[in-house]
Order: sequence, then C-alpha cells, then structure tokens
Amino acid sequence: MAVQGVTPAYVRELAAAGYPRLSAGQITAMRIHGVNGDFIRRVKSRWGFRPNASELIEMKLTGFDGDVRQPPKPPVAPRPPVIANPPNVLN
Repeated sequence: MAVQGVTPAYVRELAAAGYPRLSAGQITAMRIHGVNGDFIRRVKSRWGFRPNASELIEMKLTGFDGDVRQPPKPPVAPRPPVIANPPNVLN
C-alpha cells in the first residue's frame, strides 16, 4: 500500500471524513484515484448524502469535483489510430 501513497495519515484523513471501516483495497483505490478528505467533505456538504467508497471513486473518475454547479464529465472514448498511407483494399 505504501507504493500507492497510502499512509497512516491518509487512513486517518478518511476516517475523520466519515469512512473509518474501509478495506485495504478500497483505501488503495481511493488513494490512486485522488479521493481525499477534502473531496469527501465537499461532496457530503454540497449534496447532503454519504456516498459509498465505490461512488466516490466513480465521481473522481468522471471528473466530478464535488461542486453542484459542475456536472460530471463524460468519459473520453479512445480515437482510432490514423494510418498515414492506407493500403488500397479495392484492387
């Protein structure tokens, strides 16, 4: 977990934000995707509900920053590769 930046301070931050009983996998995923105590508090104060760990991660993945006025960004679809000189498939 240390490789992903999960420290005792980070675990205490999540607990202080209302998430004291998360699994190691949930804590690691939240850390990897940038969910922190400040983000959790913004979501809870502006939306008035307590999302679970998966919902918080999903909010971060879609680009949502906890602001009511900002709708989540849709995921970006990958572009197909560009072929500089495509072969002539008709001949």
